[in-house]
Amino acid sequence: MRAKFDDASLGFQQSALVAQFAEFLRRSVHARGDSIDDLAARCAALATRIGSAEFVEFAKLVDASRTLIVSNLARTDELTQAVDLLRRNHMLSAELNQLAQAQASAVLKQLEEQNRKLEDEIRRLIEQRAK
Repeated sequence: MRAKFDDASLGFQQSALVAQFAEFLRRSVHARGDSIDDLAARCAALATRIGSAEFVEFAKLVDASRTLIVSNLARTDELTQAVDLLRRNHMLSAELNQLAQAQASAVLKQLEEQNRKLEDEIRRLIEQRAK
């Protein structure tokens, strides 16, 4: 079952909206295609529910910065898309290398344990034959 954003705790919603605003400011690929108008509306609605003076001020900041953000958003041209894809591929490669190392380490430990048991069994069998 997929949870709805509006069903999450107010603290989670606040943190998510602040993080999303940060993604807009850094022109992140994660904000591409999202609506700053929708973000501003969500911030304003949440500010009235939370009642926190700091978050009310944050919602006003998001609203005031909408025009600047829209006019300065990175264009999604071929170069930007290629750089984003390369960055994503490097991240995936690093994650796969970490996973491979962890799995290799687990397999190596498993083999060492099997070898230890086999060596013990061989010793036992040799001693048994020597009697």
